[in-house]
Amino acid sequence: MMKETKIGLCVDPVGNKDEIRSLCRLLQNENIRATVTVAGAVGKKPISTLDHLQLFLEGGHEIANHTRSHPVRIGELDKEEQKKEIILQHQRLIELGSEYGTPFPVRGFRAPFYAYGEEPFEVLHLLGYEWDSSAIYSPLLGVPFKPFVRKGVLEIPVLFPDDMTLLDRMLLDPVEAFEVWWHSYERTDRYFIFTIHPYGSAKDQRTLKAFEAFIEKMRKDGGMFSTLSEIAEDLHKRI
Repeated sequence: MMKETKIGLCVDPVGNKDEIRSLCRLLQNENIRATVTVAGAVGKKPISTLDHLQLFLEGGHEIANHTRSHPVRIGELDKEEQKKEIILQHQRLIELGSEYGTPFPVRGFRAPFYAYGEEPFEVLHLLGYEWDSSAIYSPLLGVPFKPFVRKGVLEIPVLFPDDMTLLDRMLLDPVEAFEVWWHSYERTDRYFIFTIHPYGSAKDQRTLKAFEAFIEKMRKDGGMFSTLSEIAEDLHKRI
């Protein structure tokens, strides 16, 4: 019996143009709308530019806030700096939609490095955001997927580890890496939320093929891809 799991694919859009192009082509071929969590800059690399995000915008992917400067621990900043990180990036994303010529809503947030904390929820509520996805869950580590609402904002936990952790830090073969994710998916019930980076999952053809096989394996098991805003709508009916 197929599970009919709702799958939220999140993209942290760090990568070069070839990696982004390869990933976007795969998502288009698979008819997947991802949720792209966009920072203003990561280190010295500007991310919130039309040139960098053009292919994601053309693909109709959802755009979400990932802070202005990608701080390692947003919770260690004072309250005003946290507000600036979120509000200034929100404004930049709205500007980006105008530059592209097709404005888009910004409905959700993710803290860099999954640095979940209580403080941002007040700002997210003021901005009218529907969801945050910074808390982690892990079926393999025994941490359950438990969404909840705080200050009117839905928390959608995200899978640990991500592809950067698997491929770059654990030095796994691409097929082995996605098998680890498959074991997490097998232990998942109704929702499976996970993150990739173009420089991780699309860094070469072998890795991209392994990712494609992982997508198709989930689909054969009944998995259905949705944006995080679509998943938030579904979760609100259940909690």
